[in-house]
Parts: sequence; C-alpha cells; structure tokens
Amino acid sequence: MRYFQIATGCELRLGVQTGDDVVTDLTGVKGRVRSVLDLMHAASVLGTDMDVAAEDLVGSGTGVRYSLGELEENSRDGRGGPRLAVPIPPPEVWAAGVTYRDSLRERQAESGSPDAYAQVYGLSVRSCSSRRLRRG
Repeated sequence: MRYFQIATGCELRLGVQTGDDVVTDLTGVKGRVRSVLDLMHAASVLGTDMDVAAEDLVGSGTGVRYSLGELEENSRDGRGGPRLAVPIPPPEVWAAGVTYRDSLRERQAESGSPDAYAQVYGLSVRSCSSRRLRRG
C-alpha cells in the first residue's frame, strides 16, 4: 500500500491509496491516526501490520477521498486546497549529541540565566496560515 501525508490548511492528515487515482483519508475515519507513525503504533497495539490496520480503517469508515493527480498538481503548482506534504515529518529533537553539556554551559553564559532554554517556551509561534508547509 502507498501512504501519503496530506496538508489541508494547517492540518496534516494520513491518506492511503485505495485506487489508481484515489487516496482515502484515514484521519477522517479515525482522528488519532494522523501520520504513518500513528498507524504503525496502532498496528503494533492491535498485533497486526500497518497495511491490515489501514484496510480495516478504510472498511470501517467513510474517509474523504482525494484524487492523487489533483494532490500532486496542487503540490507542484502551489495551489490552494489539499496537497502532499513530507511523508514522515521529522520529530523535534532537543539535547541530542555528545556536546549537550558544553553547549548548555555556553548558553547559560550567553544568556546570564541558569535555565538557558526557559525563554524558548515563551516564544510566540506564527500560525501555519501565515507560512507554507515545507514540501518534501
């Protein structure tokens, strides 16, 4: 089976190809399945593989159906409407690597604060409607 991450406005949804030019929205069937990683987790909990889990979801609900050609065209041309997104968005990683402690000391010295990363959580973030999702 072929899986697709679909961007609809600010929301990412998981789709699975169910026909030559048809992608069925699995997120519309089961709201917690928003990514391939979510589907893999669900399949693991169910003790099955992700293709079987996806087939069960498609058979149990009425997910929105998209034209694959239209999704590709929207992605390529930058049109509005649903478009393809990066298949597996990279997870946010903090404090990775062997230099974390040294880096932390440097950030503390630069900021003059014992909690160098405290201000990060207070930053305002632009909504995704003011920026485009990155295309893979």
